[in-house]
Amino acid sequence: MLLEDLVYPAAVGAVGEKLVDSLTSHFLIAGREVHVSASIGIASYPLDAQDMRSLMKFADIAMYRAKEQGRNTFQFYSDQINVHSV
Repeated sequence: MLLEDLVYPAAVGAVGEKLVDSLTSHFLIAGREVHVSASIGIASYPLDAQDMRSLMKFADIAMYRAKEQGRNTFQFYSDQINVHSV
């Protein structure tokens, strides 16, 4: 998901939380109950990266960090997370 022209960049955490919360309940698909979890990685331009490739890479690193924390959560990218992933 790409969020552009945010007036309040701090709102990104609220968006991540809403996405995770919206997926915690079950869904019915073709009469079957389906459970979904979300692991979300968040990276910001220009704070974390200056180009799209790096931005996607850093969001991916943050997503894997969220998975390590037990899934159904989101994680912001930081240089410290990048050191941990290496």
